[in-house]
Amino acid sequence: MTSKAHVNCSNCGEPALRKCTKCYVHVYCNKKCQSTNWDLHKTVCQKIRQDTWLEKIVERTAILTKELYLAFRQETYDRKVVKIEENQGKIIVHDDDRYSLRKGGCFVDFPHNLVKTQNMKDAITCTLVRQDGSGYFHGLIQQMIRGLGLCVEEVEVALRDPRPMQIIYSGRPLTQYNTSYTHFVLRLKSASGATWAIDITGGQYGIHRAFWDWADYEEKNIELIKTVLDFGKNKQFIEASSKLQGEGGMLYAIGLQAMVHAEKAVKKWEQGSRKELSMILAEPEPEFNRLKEEVVKIVRQAVKKFVSGADYTKPMEEARRHDAKNP
Repeated sequence: MTSKAHVNCSNCGEPALRKCTKCYVHVYCNKKCQSTNWDLHKTVCQKIRQDTWLEKIVERTAILTKELYLAFRQETYDRKVVKIEENQGKIIVHDDDRYSLRKGGCFVDFPHNLVKTQNMKDAITCTLVRQDGSGYFHGLIQQMIRGLGLCVEEVEVALRDPRPMQIIYSGRPLTQYNTSYTHFVLRLKSASGATWAIDITGGQYGIHRAFWDWADYEEKNIELIKTVLDFGKNKQFIEASSKLQGEGGMLYAIGLQAMVHAEKAVKKWEQGSRKELSMILAEPEPEFNRLKEEVVKIVRQAVKKFVSGADYTKPMEEARRHDAKNP
């Protein structure tokens, strides 16, 4: 996070309580000490204020992106969850993977009735996803942080002590664990070196905060950094994967088609409200929260409408036949 308030005078070093009214970090004994130190302090003061403002924007980007992703994923859900258990910190998901249970050859209703808490809902929503958050939402994230001069990277990590999630498929004798996968987070760096993490899909591992100071995130959650990619590589991965034959490729293609409707809804909302996504991030807290809920709602409605009218039964059957012939 941004710098914490000092306890000693930045001029003489004695204990002090008088905060600089611009950065609220450096403290002074009195007005004289503050005036004496100003020439040295003003550059640092400006940096602290800039990083504090940037941190607020990045935090709101994280919050909005996560809520948008959760809405998007819940409306395009493709896992028929019939039972959820918790056992000594582990989540056990029973998934009925019979294809006949899917609407339009692909979709199922999200199991809102089975999730007891918001954290549980986050976890079930993000089950077994890796690149999806930054991949599908690359364009909207770009809109939010446009012009901020941030370096954004997609970091693939092995997590430290992630909460395990076990998926038991009823239609075939297979058990799968989320811990068999690596995880992707965004790392954002300011020109001054301040660095933050955005974790959109960490709920499946028990990481429910979307926004972190990078050093804190690394210390608490990262066992190993495996790769560091330019922002946009996960989007390219999804686009390339969507062209592959088989069920996996079809699911990515359907996700991209759903995102077209989500992005169109955001564009229409921006035109109607005369506000861009980047603008609402700087609004006062109550107004930001109100506008955030509006945007999440219109994206959910747009994706829900797309799903209700979609029928991928034949292409999904062809994709599964391909997989059966090419195991």
